[in-house]
Amino acid sequence: MTKKLPAFQFYPGDWLKDPNLRRCTHAAKGVWIDLLCLMFESEERGVLVSSQRAWSDDEIVLAVGGDSAVVRACVQELTLKGVCNRRQDGALYSKRLVRDEHKRLLCIEAGKRGGNPNLTQTLKGHSKGGLKGDAKGGPKRNPTPSSSSSSSDIIPPIVPQGGDKEAGAEVPLQAKPEKPKSETQLRAEKLMRRREATPWTANELRAWQKNRACIEATTPDQWQALEVFYAAPQHETFARKDLATLLNNWNGEIDRSIAWKSSAKSSLQNPAKDWSKVAI
Repeated sequence: MTKKLPAFQFYPGDWLKDPNLRRCTHAAKGVWIDLLCLMFESEERGVLVSSQRAWSDDEIVLAVGGDSAVVRACVQELTLKGVCNRRQDGALYSKRLVRDEHKRLLCIEAGKRGGNPNLTQTLKGHSKGGLKGDAKGGPKRNPTPSSSSSSSDIIPPIVPQGGDKEAGAEVPLQAKPEKPKSETQLRAEKLMRRREATPWTANELRAWQKNRACIEATTPDQWQALEVFYAAPQHETFARKDLATLLNNWNGEIDRSIAWKSSAKSSLQNPAKDWSKVAI
């Protein structure tokens, strides 16, 4: 059984911009938010199952409550319009909740494989402000390395071994050379029409490290949907405008791009637009 969690992420913007959900009736939207809560509480997060058995339509009606005919019609509407999905065993599920749960488990597994030892080792007698006996406001001993490009990105000063310089003189501090970008990073930044030579900011690097597992798990079909989505005019897709925000909302952008892809097929009729040349 999945670990009990108190809440799941809900993005109002995604709810309001999902073209499939926008086409549903108010009654269907109300049933869908109830189903999302039930799926989140399910033993297999994101899927309506009990004891590995799919819920029947009668059980779904009882769980949602209200008029039986209305609930059945709403579930059918949600399924037909691509908001809700069914597995081969008949179980209703939410692609977003299933993907978020997969991402959460990947992050947990990645955390078990290692971490920063300077953040996990604690000396006996240390307080939050530093070692006992340190004066308030005094310099901290062995500060925790920052995740941003500060002291961790600086090569220590080099003491020359000879020459005309005075013994012990230090040469200027030099920045570490940037690590080459991975193929996944290059593909992600290409969505924002970024040049390969443009370095990533500290915020973008933090977003990459935080969401790397789920980004690298993106399937080819999902990549294709994202590329079509971000090649289209922004005023038609309302796509993210900066890379860090895109990386931090990766799963949501996949859902939006897939939904937009299915609804945009009928509008791709102007061959003069570059984005229309992308295969759908």
